[in-house]
Amino acid sequence: MKHFSDDNMTDEERYRNLRYRAGYLPGKAAQGIVGFIGTILGVLFMVPLLILGVGMIRSGMRPTSVEKNYDSSIIIEDNLGIVDNEDELIKSFEDFYEETGITCCLLTVDDEEWVNGKTIVMDGAENYLTFDTLSVYAYHEYRQRFDDGAHLLIVYSAGDGSYGGTYSWAAEPGEEAAEVLTGTRTNKFYTTIDSDLRASHSDIDNAVINGLGTIIPIDPVNDSTTYNAGIVVLAFSIFNIVMTLISQAVRFIRSIKKEI
Repeated sequence: MKHFSDDNMTDEERYRNLRYRAGYLPGKAAQGIVGFIGTILGVLFMVPLLILGVGMIRSGMRPTSVEKNYDSSIIIEDNLGIVDNEDELIKSFEDFYEETGITCCLLTVDDEEWVNGKTIVMDGAENYLTFDTLSVYAYHEYRQRFDDGAHLLIVYSAGDGSYGGTYSWAAEPGEEAAEVLTGTRTNKFYTTIDSDLRASHSDIDNAVINGLGTIIPIDPVNDSTTYNAGIVVLAFSIFNIVMTLISQAVRFIRSIKKEI
């Protein structure tokens, strides 16, 4: 503790002594204000990075399921008679639904069903449509069969009277299902089915079972690169904010000690 004696002091010295005791030494107040403003600016500078980090993390993540508030009846419509493992296929669909809330349906058709066009009822009127690809046919079949966006319709087509010969397949997810079944999550799904069908052209049921197995369990992180970058940006901004506040607190404590 600093002690001051008024003995033998001039009036000017007594005035300076009073100002010191009151905390008004020249420059002290200004230094405190400048330090405080610097702290605020430092924190504000990090706020955009903080927001950017949070945004990148959210961008790297996607929903892992849809709401189970729709008709989730499983449909296996095997017009080609090639599904031999129906029990296991249904079990696979049930497991997928429990994990994601998405109902899978399998439709097998002859090429003649869609290659030459088909009459479809839309908005109460019959329309004859031609389909350039099986994917276009699957798109229209989905909207004919389901009024929600939570299904995944898988269509297998074969022709030439030989179901072990030429074939094609397509997967059509609804809008809500597509939010879960992003490209990153379904890459292995498509490649697995393609690989299995190349090995056994008509084995669509086992190919689908294996394909769905590559999707579940679903990782909340959809894009690991964006997600990890967001973590780094967020951690960097939080670290700098904390260090700025600690630095200002240390300076404040030191200034108090000097006054004592």
